[in-house]
Amino acid sequence: MSSEYNGYTNKATWNVALWLMNDQRLYNLAMSVDNYAEFMSLVYPHEQKTHDGYDYNDPTINVHELNEMVWDL
Repeated sequence: MSSEYNGYTNKATWNVALWLMNDQRLYNLAMSVDNYAEFMSLVYPHEQKTHDGYDYNDPTINVHELNEMVWDL
């Protein structure tokens, strides 16, 4: 059984990426930062989870994959 989920390391990473790419407010915020850690510093104090209930600070999230996504915006 593969541990990948829709091309991402896991479902938590995929879900965060999904929301960053499909929610206009989060997308604009992600476009304005240099990496996922900077995104987290702006969003996490106000909003801890995606609308699907995945924590933006989940330790299983592959930060490298999300950094690459942010860099490609």
